Amino acid sequence: MGKTAVMTGAAGRIGSGAVKKMAEAGINVAMITHNPGPAAKICQECEGFPGKVVAVTNEGGDHAAIQKTFDQFGSVDIVIMNHGGPDHPMDLLDVEPEELDKKFAHQVTMTFRTLKTAIPFLEQSGGGDIILTSSKGAFDGDNSFPFVSSVVNGAVISMTQYLANELAAKNIKVNCIAKGHMQADFLHDGETLDLTLPGPEEFGEAVMDVLNGETSGDTVLLGK
Repeated sequence: MGKTAVMTGAAGRIGSGAVKKMAEAGINVAMITHNPGPAAKICQECEGFPGKVVAVTNEGGDHAAIQKTFDQFGSVDIVIMNHGGPDHPMDLLDVEPEELDKKFAHQVTMTFRTLKTAIPFLEQSGGGDIILTSSKGAFDGDNSFPFVSSVVNGAVISMTQYLANELAAKNIKVNCIAKGHMQADFLHDGETLDLTLPGPEEFGEAVMDVLNGETSGDTVLLGK
């Protein structure tokens, strides 16, 4: 039986690139989502791939969603945390402290809560991979990225390094992909894609490179 991945933030354009690349490689993918419409479309687009793609609701909580995935496929070998959209840039002195609290809860606390649930399933499966996502601003302080996102995602990079050390003995690799300026995840009316920027294909390739690599604790920069 092939490997199985659970992934948050899989139903957007960028996330779907990783879903398709994994399914093409024979990895089963469970999209943990509250967006059934886009997720169903991705499932349809992946029909016939060696790996099976399903959408699993998270309305019953992370444990129920991951347990359902484990029961269906017999293992959970990969966990990808790709949730958390971009923030709007604003002047530094216009940022309210409460915005940091809100972003931290979503990007760091929620990530840790899901991982705390998922890690025992990875252990039951004999180990595996965790991939977190961050931003270029967190990676190198590029101030063309929003302050709130950059500061909070710096904690995600720190979490990556800590977990890599902590989980090495359990045969679990932990790495991070720091996204630079990317194509839009969701298009609003009148918006067009900037095809000069990395998109789903590049994100999917980055995920596969991390999964096929041997390193742990690294943060890989994607895009400019």
